[in-house]
Amino acid sequence: MKYKISFLLYFIISLAFWGQRTSTILEYNTGDRYDGEVKNGVPDGKGTMYWNTGDRYDGEFKNGKMHGFGKLIYMSGDRYEGVWKNGLLNGKCTVESVNGDWFEGNCKNGYPNGKGVLIWSNGNKYIGEWKNGVQHGKGTIYWTNGTTYKGNWTAGERTGKGELKYSEGNYYKGQFLRGELHGKGKFIDLDGTVYKGIWKNDNYIGKKKQV
Repeated sequence: MKYKISFLLYFIISLAFWGQRTSTILEYNTGDRYDGEVKNGVPDGKGTMYWNTGDRYDGEFKNGKMHGFGKLIYMSGDRYEGVWKNGLLNGKCTVESVNGDWFEGNCKNGYPNGKGVLIWSNGNKYIGEWKNGVQHGKGTIYWTNGTTYKGNWTAGERTGKGELKYSEGNYYKGQFLRGELHGKGKFIDLDGTVYKGIWKNDNYIGKKKQV
C-alpha cells in the first residue's frame, strides 16, 4: 500500500509540472548528457548538451532541438555560433574552423546563404553572396598578392561577368567560366596592348590591338 501511494504521489507531481520548464540533468543510454531546462521530458530553454563524441552545444533549445541562440563546439575545434532553428543554423552566424578559416554572415539550413564574409587562414578574403555553403551571386575576392576579382559567381566558381585586376597592373573585364577567361572580354597588358574579343579557357582567340 505504501508503494502504491508513493507511485500515485509521484504521478500527480509529474502531471502538475508537465508542460512547465524545470532544470534537470538528462542522461541517455548513448552516453550523451544534457544539463539545463527541460519541458515535457526534453531539452527546452537554456542548457548544454554533451555528446559522446566530445561535441558540445551551449545555448537555447526548443522541443529537444537546438533552437534560438547558441554555440556548437566540435571536438575537432570547429565552432558554429549564431541563431538556430530546428537544429540548424538559420540567421546570423559565425563559423570558425580549426584550420584558421573564418566566416561571418547569414546562414540557412546550416549553410552560408545570403551575404557573408569568408577569410581564409592564408589571408585571402571573399565578400559577397552565398548559396548552400558556396559563393553564388555577386562577390569580390581579395588575394594576399594584391590581385582582386569582382563579379558574378556560380556554385563557388567565378562564372559570368566580372573584372580581374592583377597585382602587376594588367586588367581583364569580361566573361568568365569556372574561374577562367571565357567568352567576350577585354584584356589590357602592362605595355598597353589590348586584347579585345573572344576568350576560351584563358586563351585569347583573335587579333591583338595596340593602343
